[in-house]
Amino acid sequence: MDPLQPGAAEELQALLAEASHVLSEYVRHSQQPGATVLRDKPSEILRKELDLTLFPEHGVGQSAIWHDVQAICAAATNTWNSGFLYKLYAAPTPIGVVGDALLGVLNNNAHVFRASPAGALIETAVAAKLAHLAGFPSQTAAGLTFPGGSYANLHALMTARN
Repeated sequence: MDPLQPGAAEELQALLAEASHVLSEYVRHSQQPGATVLRDKPSEILRKELDLTLFPEHGVGQSAIWHDVQAICAAATNTWNSGFLYKLYAAPTPIGVVGDALLGVLNNNAHVFRASPAGALIETAVAAKLAHLAGFPSQTAAGLTFPGGSYANLHALMTARN
């Protein structure tokens, strides 16, 4: 369905209801005693299980989509496990998943105020709070948020250069 056509809200509601069931079952299973962080399978086995060779021209239908989602979850690193520790990202939280869903629904970009007024104001408030926590004066401190470490490091280098 075209997201700009009437009925998108109903389609989204149906998809989210099924997604809620499938994904919460994945989290429940991932947090069971004995669940591992890594799912060690050779790439050739995973490639067959995920059936990455087929990209049908007209889609596969909803039942096949949920089968694919479950296969992807079964092959994923288990970040919901209490033993998950990584250098670049942390374990998810339920509210964080809801926040990601909100961001996906809004599909805004906070690069300028008019594109996302709330996003721009939230970014300013977060920068002020981080400045306060770091001991910088709130009257003169400012900041930006970045989607990842590489971009943040590049920006820091450009700032230092300039």
